[in-house]
Amino acid sequence: MADTATHDPVRSQLGLRALLLSTVGAAGVAFVVLVTVVAPAEYGVDPTGIGKRLGLDTLHNTALSAGVLWRAEGARRSDSATVSIAPGDGVEVKAIMLEGQQLLYRWSTDGGALFLEIHGDPADGGTYSSYETLSSATAGEGGLSAPFDGSHGWYFRNDSADEITVTVESTGYYEMFETKR
Repeated sequence: MADTATHDPVRSQLGLRALLLSTVGAAGVAFVVLVTVVAPAEYGVDPTGIGKRLGLDTLHNTALSAGVLWRAEGARRSDSATVSIAPGDGVEVKAIMLEGQQLLYRWSTDGGALFLEIHGDPADGGTYSSYETLSSATAGEGGLSAPFDGSHGWYFRNDSADEITVTVESTGYYEMFETKR
């Protein structure tokens, strides 16, 4: 059987034109979504102001934007502790966490540098875990994911001759936030 289909140049032009219009339209929609939704939420760039009106800027401008939290057991909470540390003294700021809970944190001093150790103490009395140690720092931020039930947090020691005030802010999923001298 012979092929009786004929090539219709008018129909081919309409198909090409529709394809081009669809492509340009899709690119336009993608650009609008990028400028009004993605840029404000992900990068804090909102040239149109629509992201702010939709509340998307809060996704970028969280109190602590050091990383991403996923939902964990318990309610999401935010806490802050400000402590003055005398020369030669130390203080612990701890979050009581269940295994798998997470938090984001930020800390800063009033200018003086402190020794810092971020660590965890298991609730069952198991082996202490050191996550990070800095011999001298004035600020930092990051996240903690509890590998076990227990207290997880920061030990600050003032090795200077002057009193230093440190503020720790946290947000995430944990049970309690406390300060120990």
